[in-house]
Amino acid sequence: MAGSSIKRALLWKFCERFGVQAVQFVVSIIIARLLDPSEYGVMAIMAIFISLATTVIQSGWGAALIQRKNVTETDYSTVFYYSLTFAGVLYTVLFVSANVISEYFNQPLLDTVLKVNSLVLFIGAFNSVQIAYASRLFLFKQLFKSNIIAALLSGFIGIGLAVGGYGVWALVSQQLSYQLFVVLTLLFLVDWKPRLLFSMESVRQTMGFGSKILGANIIDRLYHNLENIIIGKNFSSATLAFFDRGKQFPLILIDNIDGSIQSVMFPAYSKLQDNPDELRETLRKAVRMSSFVSFSAMTILFVIAPQLIGLFLGKKWMDAVPFLQFYCIICMLFPLQTANLQAFNAVGKSSLYFRLTTLKRVIGTGLLLSSIFLAKENVFVIVWCCLIIEVISICLNIHPNNKYLGYRFIDLLADILPNALMVVLSIAVVAGFNEIVELNNQPCQLLANLLIGVGVIAATATLSNNASFTEVKKNIHFKHHEK
Repeated sequence: MAGSSIKRALLWKFCERFGVQAVQFVVSIIIARLLDPSEYGVMAIMAIFISLATTVIQSGWGAALIQRKNVTETDYSTVFYYSLTFAGVLYTVLFVSANVISEYFNQPLLDTVLKVNSLVLFIGAFNSVQIAYASRLFLFKQLFKSNIIAALLSGFIGIGLAVGGYGVWALVSQQLSYQLFVVLTLLFLVDWKPRLLFSMESVRQTMGFGSKILGANIIDRLYHNLENIIIGKNFSSATLAFFDRGKQFPLILIDNIDGSIQSVMFPAYSKLQDNPDELRETLRKAVRMSSFVSFSAMTILFVIAPQLIGLFLGKKWMDAVPFLQFYCIICMLFPLQTANLQAFNAVGKSSLYFRLTTLKRVIGTGLLLSSIFLAKENVFVIVWCCLIIEVISICLNIHPNNKYLGYRFIDLLADILPNALMVVLSIAVVAGFNEIVELNNQPCQLLANLLIGVGVIAATATLSNNASFTEVKKNIHFKHHEK
């Protein structure tokens, strides 16, 4: 595959992710000021079950369509009807279980919220095939347009309902309408619609690869929701809201970076699956670039966290600051996992992906459950546990690519070390500045920390001739000429 095609796709994907999140960030700030933290706590619990069900419907089958060398209209339509069936089954399960779930977490409102918001599962069945189709054809410009339009329209709906005093229903309406608008716009922008075609042979082929990805993603999703389950059950809904809201800032940002890389690199890797040398070099470039972008973004967010929360969300949300900063450190490591996992998925090692994910999550679950007894009234014990688990996961992820591609752990360290040193220096300089200079104006403090953090990163990268920084500048220059 031509490098220009990958670059173009990555840039459109980054534009989509960051554009959407910029809109949703502004919307979330406005809504957060209008709602109580406890209402966000209800949504955080609801998200546990919706995200798990969404994973079942969307994750494995779409990846199977992208990875296969040849895909027919029958394959696309088969996956659509298969996913729609799953959506119906899971919606029924959630509808019937909603009352039990609300009683378990002692949140009466959760019953109705879960029943209504679960309608998103049917929309997701449609959208997952649209995304797979567009990704195979590298139609990332169309995906950008659809998501931006959906973010703007759903944002207006959410803010309007929040201003009108509808509380948690403002959040529910925003989430549902966003997914619906994405589907509707893609119907016009992408030349795919379901047809009356179905093949059991296509189901068997899709299941062969997709079931392993699906199983791994279910385990992964269960694990990542375990933190919220533990905190939601053992601490107050306000504590869960602070934890969930704090980690959402870095997670939103890193999901955009990580998701962009995954959406583009997986089909790119798949096209190189018969050329291990070229695949390895593409993997190394992805690791260097993604670590530079993720480390830089998380560092900036870390240094402006207190002012960001205080200025935009208000004093009632200040308890979310330490959670935000801790998750900045954790989220720095996410793209390293993604780049490595997608590489051996692309060469058809989905069974290995499943086994490795299972191993990591068994270890992680054991450590998280153990943290319940250590945490007692200190919720940060659980957060520390999450960081330790992430480090262990990276160590495990590198082994398959060493075996199949010759990409060693020492190579990974060499690729990320310049970016890691940049992070340490930037945080240290900002912390030193805040100790010496105390500004009593939050906007000024935020701006000062932001400028210093960006300045140190840029200066360090330039003076050290950081290869990742050079590559990012080349891509920006490429995008300029594309226009």
